[in-house]
Amino acid sequence: MINKENYEVYFIDYLDDKLDEQTVAKLRLFLELHPELKEELAGMEEVRLVTGPSALNSLKEQLKRDDDGLTSVDCKMIAALENDLPENDKREFLLEVAANTRLSATWKLYSETVLIADEKLIYNEKESLKRPVVRPLVLQKIIRYSAIAAV
Repeated sequence: MINKENYEVYFIDYLDDKLDEQTVAKLRLFLELHPELKEELAGMEEVRLVTGPSALNSLKEQLKRDDDGLTSVDCKMIAALENDLPENDKREFLLEVAANTRLSATWKLYSETVLIADEKLIYNEKESLKRPVVRPLVLQKIIRYSAIAAV
């Protein structure tokens, strides 16, 4: 018998097409007596899980991103900034960028990421940045005794 204590089980079985015709009729009668639960079942019907290997493969493809989500235009802009494009291609691309205001704004943002090192700046205390190799006393004794035992 369907009641407010166990109706969820019947809902799930109904959605999975596991109920016989007689039980489906009882469920519909129960829903007529409880219209608020009819709305709940309607909401559950909207949610369907897709199963099977083909469903998984299509979902995997949706999760994959190429080149960290960069578009081909982004890749071309980066290549142009890094001088990886042939000169003719770079010239044509920059003309295309100049003609499009949206691309010009993006180009400007990418251009601002380029850093130019100051060759005149020299750090005189470079050796102080290096850490000396310190071997703990215990490690030194282990190495010494291992060398003696090996002989």
